[in-house]
Amino acid sequence: MIGIICDSGTDVPRDFFKNENIIEVPLNVKIKDESFQDWKTINPEQVLNYMENDFPKTSTPSYNTIKDAFLNLYNKGYKNIIGITISSALSGTNNLFSLVSNELMKEKEDLKVEIIDSINISIGSGNLIIKASKLINEGCKFSEIVPEIKKSINKSKVFFVIPTLKFLRAGGRIGNVAGVVGELLSIKPIITVGEDGKYKSVSKPRNMNKAIDKILSLFKDFVNGEKIDFCSIGICSKDDKSLSFVNKIKEYIKNEFSIKDIYDYQAAPSMIAHTGPGLIGLSVLIK
Repeated sequence: MIGIICDSGTDVPRDFFKNENIIEVPLNVKIKDESFQDWKTINPEQVLNYMENDFPKTSTPSYNTIKDAFLNLYNKGYKNIIGITISSALSGTNNLFSLVSNELMKEKEDLKVEIIDSINISIGSGNLIIKASKLINEGCKFSEIVPEIKKSINKSKVFFVIPTLKFLRAGGRIGNVAGVVGELLSIKPIITVGEDGKYKSVSKPRNMNKAIDKILSLFKDFVNGEKIDFCSIGICSKDDKSLSFVNKIKEYIKNEFSIKDIYDYQAAPSMIAHTGPGLIGLSVLIK
């Protein structure tokens, strides 16, 4: 049997974890002096409430947390495991997954693990987990799924519109001066992940409506006439404005493309900690 393990930074839609063969390892969110685990001991609303007055921090899962997740799958009979993480250029999670899995494979001769660096973030990484899950359900073998997922890495793309730069600036994701200037100019940057696995700004509209129009244009350019496997639309906060932007994106996609699967996802607390409220994410996986 084939199992999948990922970190919570992949923002896989929550419904997928109803499948017992998919396990998520939570990233940590630190508020003041206390550490919380994504989705287990902290939720998006709690992080957003805290961010009204202060800035949370994040960290990778512990060695033991990752090991327990692998053993959970193994003890259920999943001896072939695919691990998929957010970009190794943005987090140490991939390295930890590799370290734990290599040691476990030495201990358990019947265990086979393949760790894949998505070279992406959020649902851009999550697309690979969704794809792997579909291939397992179709009856594909471990030896078939792994190369297919690796080929899909450069076929997955996510774009984010971020209403404010102050949280990225506080977390050190952008320079202090750039963040201040951006706030003064009311820039709503569109960010993706480049081929190096790091954040990349691709456009700097001056308001959210223009930013949404631009993200749809970037989506269309990336697809470039190729067949779409599925796409996902995500938010950080369920405010009326965010939901209206989601509806606009869905309407455009349904009118412009023939897509069977459109998933909704809620950004994990650890992802929200770097962006704040109002983020809109749009991702696609092409065939």
